[in-house]
Amino acid sequence: MKTTGEVQRLTHLPVIGCYQDITAKKNKIDQSIMQLRSKVIGERDSLDYIGSLISTIEQKNCLISSESALTETSQVVEKLKEYCSEVQIAEYASKSVDSLNTARNIGREILVVSTGRTKRSDLERELEVCGIQNIKVSGLIVVENM
Repeated sequence: MKTTGEVQRLTHLPVIGCYQDITAKKNKIDQSIMQLRSKVIGERDSLDYIGSLISTIEQKNCLISSESALTETSQVVEKLKEYCSEVQIAEYASKSVDSLNTARNIGREILVVSTGRTKRSDLERELEVCGIQNIKVSGLIVVENM
């Protein structure tokens, strides 16, 4: 998945927040591209903002899922856990039995995807598993990479 728009077109789910780590070290070209993108697209959401949106959802009945193999999504999930202490976190339900059981027990999931890193097939499989198991996917958190 290369862009937030592509993720949204595939899933037809609301994007709860788009996050981009502006503190990551970038070369001059990437910094220039980020500045141009922010002028055209606008600023990305802060983790404070995304955390407050998630906290408005029933926290005890929500699971934030990400691909554990992707460090940027795992880091964002861990930071969000600080803002939403009662939300549970896990790997995608399609990746492990424990995650599937947790998601099934909770019944609601928010997916964290990373542009340029999350594979379309992984996202499609996660949505398919959630549909089969009657797990409601509430929305997406998109981690944008340069």
